[in-house]
Amino acid sequence: GTYYSELHQCAVVENDGRCIGGGLEGGTAVSCLVVSNRTYDFGGGAVGTTLDACTVVGNTASNQGGGVFSCLTRNSIIWDNAASSNANWYEGTNEFTCTMPASPGPGNFTNNPLFVNAAAGDYRLATNSPCIDAGTNQDWMADATDLEGKPRILNGAVDMGCYELIPPSW
Repeated sequence: GTYYSELHQCAVVENDGRCIGGGLEGGTAVSCLVVSNRTYDFGGGAVGTTLDACTVVGNTASNQGGGVFSCLTRNSIIWDNAASSNANWYEGTNEFTCTMPASPGPGNFTNNPLFVNAAAGDYRLATNSPCIDAGTNQDWMADATDLEGKPRILNGAVDMGCYELIPPSW
C-alpha cells in the first residue's frame, strides 16, 4: 500500500502488509476507497492514518483492527472488515463515521451504510443509505470532489464515505 503518504481520490486495493497497515500506514487519505487489503497483525486497511471522507471495506487483519487501527476518521464508512477481534476499528478517534461497534464521538452511528452492490464491488451509496447528508462539512470540501469527480457537498451536507450521491433528478 502506502507509507506516510498524502492521497486524494484514490483506490487502495488488494495490498499485503507484513505486520501492520496492509493498505495505508500513516499519512492522510481524502475521498479514498480502501478495500481488500490484508495484514498479518494490526490495521488491515489502515494504521495511524487520518482518513477524511473515505470508505474502508473488506480488509483483513490477523489480530485487531481489520479496517483501521489507531486512526482518525471523519465523514467515513468503516464496514464489513475482518479480524480476530475489533474487526472494523480499534483505538483511534471516529467522528461522523458509520461503523460497528458503536464508537464514541460526534455524529457516529452503526446503521448498515447500504451500498449499491457491495458483493460486486460497488460501494456507492444506495438512495436509501443513512450515510447520505450525514457527515459534517469542512472548509476543504467547498470546491472538492469525491472519488468519481462529483461535487463533495450536495443538499447542504456532505455524505459519509468516498462517494457523494447525486440524486436521480439531477
